Amino acid sequence: MDGTNTKDSPRLVVVAEKRPARIYSEDEKREAVALMFTLGTQEAVAKALDIPQRTISDWTRTEWWAEYHAQMVRAVKDESGAAFRRIVRKSSVALEDRLDHGDLILDRKGREVRKPISAKDLTVIMAIATDKDRVLRGEPTTISGKATSLKDKAAEFAAIAEESKPKTA
Repeated sequence: MDGTNTKDSPRLVVVAEKRPARIYSEDEKREAVALMFTLGTQEAVAKALDIPQRTISDWTRTEWWAEYHAQMVRAVKDESGAAFRRIVRKSSVALEDRLDHGDLILDRKGREVRKPISAKDLTVIMAIATDKDRVLRGEPTTISGKATSLKDKAAEFAAIAEESKPKTA
């Protein structure tokens, strides 16, 4: 034989054993979604969980992945929203105390005393609080347009009144 395969020559056929598909638990799938938030890449998630990257990639296109992802986004928003509301409440209490009693400072003898808040600081506090209140109420926080004088407004009204007069033939 010269090394070429002929019809009658025996061939070596390698058959790869197919591994049975691994079944992943719901907890493993949820963990994969959660790790995408912290690790950021499919490759990192696959390595962390010892799951083939192709499997992670396939999962990201499933309906259940989108649902778990949406649940986690809501949970993160709820958690950060609750933390923010706690901070706002604590800040409001502290701010009211300082508005009522002044800032705590040390006098020359090292004792804590209250110093009234300056007019400048009060103005800033009031302006920011007013702005945020308007935002929460869905009201405008800026005034747009150009300022007009009373004389200009009077001329506008006169023109409107003139246009509104009945036409005589």
